Amino acid sequence: MRKTKIVATLGPASSGEEQVSELLQAGVDVFRLNFSHGTHEEHTATVGLIRKHAEQQGRSVAILQDLQGPRIRTGMLAGGVPVHLQPGTPLILTTKQVDGSADMVSVTYGGLPKDAHVGSRIFIADGSIELRVVTATSTELRTEVVRGGKLGERKGINAPEVHLNVKSFTDKDQEDLHLGVSLGVDYIALSFVRSAADVEEVRSAIWASGASIPIIAKIESQEAVERLDEILQASDGVMVARGDLGVELGPERVPMLQKSILRRANELGVPSITATQMLESMITSPSPTRAEASDVANAILDGTDAVMLSGETAVGRYPLEAVRTMDSIALEVESHAPRIDMHLEYSSDHSHSLAHAATLVAEEVDATAIAVFTNSGFTAQLLSKQAPMIPIYAFTSREDTYHRLALWHGVTALRGEFAEDTDALIAGMLGELRDRQFAELGRNVVVVRLSPPGGRHLANFITVRVITL
Repeated sequence: MRKTKIVATLGPASSGEEQVSELLQAGVDVFRLNFSHGTHEEHTATVGLIRKHAEQQGRSVAILQDLQGPRIRTGMLAGGVPVHLQPGTPLILTTKQVDGSADMVSVTYGGLPKDAHVGSRIFIADGSIELRVVTATSTELRTEVVRGGKLGERKGINAPEVHLNVKSFTDKDQEDLHLGVSLGVDYIALSFVRSAADVEEVRSAIWASGASIPIIAKIESQEAVERLDEILQASDGVMVARGDLGVELGPERVPMLQKSILRRANELGVPSITATQMLESMITSPSPTRAEASDVANAILDGTDAVMLSGETAVGRYPLEAVRTMDSIALEVESHAPRIDMHLEYSSDHSHSLAHAATLVAEEVDATAIAVFTNSGFTAQLLSKQAPMIPIYAFTSREDTYHRLALWHGVTALRGEFAEDTDALIAGMLGELRDRQFAELGRNVVVVRLSPPGGRHLANFITVRVITL
């Protein structure tokens, strides 16, 4: 059973009913809805399809709402036709709405001319086009094209040398968040996080909506890297957003930044997603490059909880093949790799030590599974961060926990009813594992129950049971 989780972005190539069902069967654990694109009506319909087919297949699947954030984009072009920008030629970026050309293009952020300064580098279209600011007025930036290329409509703009006076949590994000809360999404990803305060602002908005949804902080700027610890401690998860991170800091820095972000996330027990261009060539090709296969493998060896597909499944020609490829790479790596030492920083709470002990016991007795009953997901998450070689089966009666555990490394969530009688509770869990062929007759199962800090004061225990008829 694969332990690394797969996140797939839905889009025009994959959001139909048949495609969603097939992607689930191929092994998707988390569906990402990119709110930079699509209407509220389209996202509402997609959530309905995911829940419907996950239920039909008996799968625990999480939905990740990815908020757009303060994304700055170019405007529309005359006739919708892409233009070619030549190195050494001038290009005006204007805050006015114009039909763009090779001489002048609109930008969506009105403060860009005020924030930028002469000499600033500006990148467009994932860094493929580079401009340098020559002069600035209140409404225009006159730039020189340093690295040219084909420019289409509504392409992303990055200005790594400019401090942009924009909010991480925009008005559009607030509207989208309200929709996500009403639809019952399982995670919310916050784009262009710069500090813990950005995360707390969104958390307050979630609470004000009467919900409690975990927040995934996307690390994609120098500011976020510099404040990584405070962001991780304020968040419920982290995404290594390598696209904008590479544009902002340079592609040569991404590999080591990825390793350091994942290492720190694991030390703090925070779930992680590695994203962007993992199997990029599969947008147009049915098979990956060798470098892409190595990239996915190395992210897994770095200790990521999940690997993510973006354009590969959203707009690519081979979304199913991309998921199957990622699945096979993960299984191959996991079959050879030893258990990763996460170097966890243990709190004074004894639950962390007990989770570590449970993992050691399971390996010592050659257990076929670790079984837990969890209300909030706390116990399963603690065990997940121990990265045991043995699969973790988490039984829960809460629907939100059932879905959210789909993101956590090595955890399979199952529905179950809590019983006050410990023996009855354990018997029910073991019977379910046996009936669903998750555990073989005669094999050991380590059963764990831990109480979270401030939770119900139930007796903590670790016990070894044998699967019987």
